[in-house]
Amino acid sequence: MTKITRFFLFALVSLVLFSCKEDEEVDFTNGIPVADFSYSPEFPKAGQTVTFTNKSENADTYQWKISFTAGVQIFASTDKELTYVFDEAEDYTVDLIVTNSSGAVSSTSDVIHVVE
Repeated sequence: MTKITRFFLFALVSLVLFSCKEDEEVDFTNGIPVADFSYSPEFPKAGQTVTFTNKSENADTYQWKISFTAGVQIFASTDKELTYVFDEAEDYTVDLIVTNSSGAVSSTSDVIHVVE
């Protein structure tokens, strides 16, 4: 598990535990979602299709975002799995945000280095 994922998981659990009122119960019957993905090929070339494999656990909805590293979003999807063609050699940030049926959220991101 990456440091970013661990941080968000810790932050999520802390937020849930410390934001509840005394008489309010937290529903963990669906488990805490954990966002995770891998992609192939590891070093994609511009114009090549990249396949993102969703490895998330305890999630029901998915939101993918692809952005230039400067933060400008260029693509979004709510599909469970994702394929995408990067047109230019550049670094891109890919975010995956997952939610379970109880409303708990987890996210992770990775930088994809697209070469010529």
